[in-house]
Amino acid sequence: MKIVENGLALCSICIPKKPFPVEVFSAKQLQKYIKKISGVKIQILRGFPESGPAICIAEKTHAEFEKSRNMEPESVMRFTDNQRFFIVGGDKRGVLLGVYDFLHQLGCIFAWPDIEYIPELNTVDISEEFYYHRPFMKTRFMIGLGDEDLKMIDWCAKIGMSHSVKPEGKKSPEFQGEKELLSETTGRFWAKQAVELRGESGLYVGGHACESIMPPSKYFDQHPEYFAYNPEQKPDALHKMKNGRDSFGICWTHPDVKKIFIDYFLNFFRKHPYVKRFSFFPNDGQSPCFCENCRNVEEPWQGITTKQLQYTKNYVLFAADIARAVAKEFPDVIIEIGSYAGHTELPEDFNLQLPENLGVIFCIYERKWDRALDDPPSDEELRRTLSQTTVSTYEKDAKKYTIYPQIFARWRKHIKGPFYYYDYLTSTLGSMGMLFPVSKSCMRTIRFLKSQGFEGYGSQWFNSPIIWTSYGLSMYVTSRAMWDEKATWKDLAGEYCRALFHNAAEPMVQYYEILENSARNVRFGMGIPEILQVFDTQTYRSCLDRINLALKMADSKKIKKRIKDQRVLLEFGHLFWQTREIEKKIENELKNDNIDACFSLLAEHAKIDDKIQKLFNHPLLKNYKKWRGILYRHILGSESDRRGILSVIKLLKDATNAKFHNLWYRD
Repeated sequence: MKIVENGLALCSICIPKKPFPVEVFSAKQLQKYIKKISGVKIQILRGFPESGPAICIAEKTHAEFEKSRNMEPESVMRFTDNQRFFIVGGDKRGVLLGVYDFLHQLGCIFAWPDIEYIPELNTVDISEEFYYHRPFMKTRFMIGLGDEDLKMIDWCAKIGMSHSVKPEGKKSPEFQGEKELLSETTGRFWAKQAVELRGESGLYVGGHACESIMPPSKYFDQHPEYFAYNPEQKPDALHKMKNGRDSFGICWTHPDVKKIFIDYFLNFFRKHPYVKRFSFFPNDGQSPCFCENCRNVEEPWQGITTKQLQYTKNYVLFAADIARAVAKEFPDVIIEIGSYAGHTELPEDFNLQLPENLGVIFCIYERKWDRALDDPPSDEELRRTLSQTTVSTYEKDAKKYTIYPQIFARWRKHIKGPFYYYDYLTSTLGSMGMLFPVSKSCMRTIRFLKSQGFEGYGSQWFNSPIIWTSYGLSMYVTSRAMWDEKATWKDLAGEYCRALFHNAAEPMVQYYEILENSARNVRFGMGIPEILQVFDTQTYRSCLDRINLALKMADSKKIKKRIKDQRVLLEFGHLFWQTREIEKKIENELKNDNIDACFSLLAEHAKIDDKIQKLFNHPLLKNYKKWRGILYRHILGSESDRRGILSVIKLLKDATNAKFHNLWYRD
């Protein structure tokens, strides 16, 4: 069926006589992109004609067909009836997703909020075959910061997500701490744009919310007993201490604390009725409460997956009571607890059934990050690779890389609510924007999670040029993989590179694949100490060859700039790899009692460190010279990470003391 031919519209776009706002918005989006494709603006009419030619856009209750009556939420259907081409959504969100899915079939690629590929066609000929599609993963989301405008809300729909990220202003606070989780102004704006116009089933908020719910500035001085008893903790910028109580933690068994939290949640949902998911995490890095009441419920214990002591039982029982209280007034709201850090693992003696409106979001960061969860490394690989890391050992860490399916199964025994998975596609910013190719393993993980009964997958995200440049491929591939289980990595990487690099797409796909394969074979973890191995000389040269070829094929200055940005990130990775190789040489020289040889090596290290800091004057990277001192922290390294200048100097100092009987250094 032709809808445009040689600059002429051959049909109209029709919506119901009394349309939902999302049907109007979806029709305008289709009109907008058909014009971008063909140069032709198709008129929009209200009411469906008896016969076509027409494109009819409808939510299933507005399409009176037996075939569409039982469509699932967010599913899409296309079919032809009497020369009327119908795009039907299984619910309001499905209407808009159906339009964008149709545009994707026409060749549109929505790679970034600001970068899309639109084919140019004089004639637009569409298939009349019946089509029905359900999203592979039911809940598809990101967590983090959006932008002041609508670009991120729009992009989430274009890419097939069920939920958008909260819009934020430039003066918004960071993602945890004492803050207002959702202001009334932002809530109204987001609800209108995301729910009313774009059909989302509800808004999703939360995170490390304890300080927002029970601010230490309000409660700690008068009621330190509300906070975690942890007398070993020393006061610092995060931790105020009083009577052995730590302002950064929560006493999970204090009845007044539970009342404060329940009152907060009930008032929050009364104020923001569009919010339907709320993830509720302790503070990031919070320790257990060691008070007598908390220890009577659960003695903090050492798990397998993280160095932090586990206090999962106290946290889960506390959250379960909140969920029960919320369900009485808001039965359609899901409260989500996090399997993360000190609350990753359920104890073996846990034997309680939890309310159905309590879900779990798994945030797993200590694992073999470039391997899918159902594709763990072999024992031989673990021994070989862990021996090369600076912060892990086989004896201490090997089991954590294979244990997660067992952890899921233990949670499933007690949780009737939904399971979600929170991934770290941005490396928790630990790599400062270094290329972080994980999209292949994430695709496989998504399919494994689906087989394990998970209904949702998402990632943290921060909307900035460096984040998109570094991690955009992973976000695009995982988003599309959640929508379409049949898509291959080659398909999706090809689409992404076509949008970003046009004629130079093929060498850039090869470039990303080299990095993916290198990471799969050698890398553990997410931060600088554990990903240096990816950027060895062979990988660097192979990637650089593809980049140079892509630059020759690029058809504009804009495309060349995007390719050169990748070259900057590649250079960054390889420079850090070189510093680690020098550190290994220093370690070997010291083993051979050759202190003198280490000083010239230390000078080489300093020269490369100087190159790194100068590289960060590049516009793409310069913000990391200001933000939290991340650049300098990674250049200097640390004794605990066993890398960087500080670590090398510590090695030299220890070797000197050992050789000369501690006559020099006494500190």
